[in-house]
Amino acid sequence: MEAFDKGRNRIRSVCAEALDQNNGEGVILHSGLFRVEGMEPDRGTAA
Repeated sequence: MEAFDKGRNRIRSVCAEALDQNNGEGVILHSGLFRVEGMEPDRGTAA
């Protein structure tokens, strides 16, 4: 739980981006998704 609490904002950001890219359909998040270019809040181009 401590790791989740520490990464909560990043997790939410990646989830929101994945849902947006999938038109709101369900997604399965894997650890690799958090390393994908542009899916991290501190990387990629600004929207």
